[in-house]
Amino acid sequence: MTEPLQVAVAVILRGNQVLISKRSASVDQPDMWEFPGGKIEQGETDSGALIRELKEELGIDVMQYHYLFAVNYDYSGKQVCLQVYIVSEYSGREQSLENQPLQWSAIDKLSSLRFPAANKVIIKAISLPDMIQITGQFTSLSDLLRRAELCLKNGVRMIQFRAHQLNDEDFLVHAKALLELCKRYNAKLIINRALEVALKVKAHGVHLNRHQLMKYKKRPELYDRLLSASCHNQTELKQAEVLNVDFCFLSPVKQARSHNAGIALGFSQFAALTAGCTLPVYALGGMLPSDLLRVKTAGGIGIAAICGHWQ
Repeated sequence: MTEPLQVAVAVILRGNQVLISKRSASVDQPDMWEFPGGKIEQGETDSGALIRELKEELGIDVMQYHYLFAVNYDYSGKQVCLQVYIVSEYSGREQSLENQPLQWSAIDKLSSLRFPAANKVIIKAISLPDMIQITGQFTSLSDLLRRAELCLKNGVRMIQFRAHQLNDEDFLVHAKALLELCKRYNAKLIINRALEVALKVKAHGVHLNRHQLMKYKKRPELYDRLLSASCHNQTELKQAEVLNVDFCFLSPVKQARSHNAGIALGFSQFAALTAGCTLPVYALGGMLPSDLLRVKTAGGIGIAAICGHWQ
């Protein structure tokens, strides 16, 4: 089997917009939009190729960037490995030095454009929020909704509903009410429950705990819902890749105050585990908003926490 073509890919962000370019009519997958970047030359590092390609293609000098993940894809026998980086700061004015059309596009509009198949994984990843709020303890349905709305008003755009203390009937009542609240704020709700119960909510996604994760041999049928999973080690991360989950939580990075989740990984071990993972990874366990930059530098996509109005 031939080695996959190694490509450095840049997701260049400006607020909620991303810079994309259109492929020439004379190349494979013509006239499709893509993220800037190019082939990693022999003896060249991924980041070195990224910096060189953006200088040659767009005339910009990269100043701040971090690694996101790798995307492996097989185009009918032609394998590619995309080394994806987020570029958050650069100098110079972007220009088309290779005569390719350029366009700033809102991230939530990317799915309506034509991209090569491998790029679709990147689009899904950059559409995820920086932080996911996990519900903590509450005393009643009204208390749940009050706490959730405070989070939503503060900008949270994805909530994972976890309430193991409720029976299935009460859980569904609470989850459906929380879903309606999330919809009012254009936020997504992920359900942490047994799959047969979670699917009854018709929320935006479902979550697998580590035991559920290891039970499946392939991705369960979710009818276009997102799928997330809890991971604590490399074995579980590899299983999450097998199931092609949309994102996963790696914990505990720090010791959480909410519960005893085991020995903390620390940021160095978190970075080592995410370096070999092809999925978006959220850091979980003792996370605070002030940890976000450190998590991204370590290869994570964001943080997840029972914090804020659930402390």
